[in-house]
Amino acid sequence: MIPNSKRLIFRNPSLEDAQVLLEIYSDVEAMKYRLNPPISNLHESVRMVQEAIEKNEKNLEYRICIVEKKSFNLIRDIID
Repeated sequence: MIPNSKRLIFRNPSLEDAQVLLEIYSDVEAMKYRLNPPISNLHESVRMVQEAIEKNEKNLEYRICIVEKKSFNLIRDIID
């Protein structure tokens, strides 16, 4: 179970997140300090989400998405 806060929802990623994650992970400036290079298209974003879902299910990695309750906008995702 993933706890929520007063203003945020913490949830598992879904394929519906692919477009927003593309916007986040295609930003060259934001990605310059990460090990992975920026993604460049929706296909790569969908693949990234599918891999995250599979890793979550296998308990290899746990990726969650953070959503603002007020707007239901995906803020970002984190890996733990």
